[in-house]
Amino acid sequence: MRQSVTMRFDPSILEAAKAKAKDDHRSLTNYVELLMKKDLKGESETELTVFAPNDIRNAVPLRFEDEDDEHVARREAIHTAILDASGH
Repeated sequence: MRQSVTMRFDPSILEAAKAKAKDDHRSLTNYVELLMKKDLKGESETELTVFAPNDIRNAVPLRFEDEDDEHVARREAIHTAILDASGH
């Protein structure tokens, strides 16, 4: 038997959730329930799939105009983390 509950949300979060639910062709209730089920099961909200050539780890990042060493290092770390998570 389903049960109704009252919850309070920050207005910006509520609007974003409504938009996401609409994009997914779900009701807000269904969207929130789906997120709760995934969390309770320990499932990730997203799945990562990377399509990359075998030598992707040899890639050298290009420096953007006005980009400092810290930003380049941060992008390299993200790149490595994504490759590690995807098994590349």
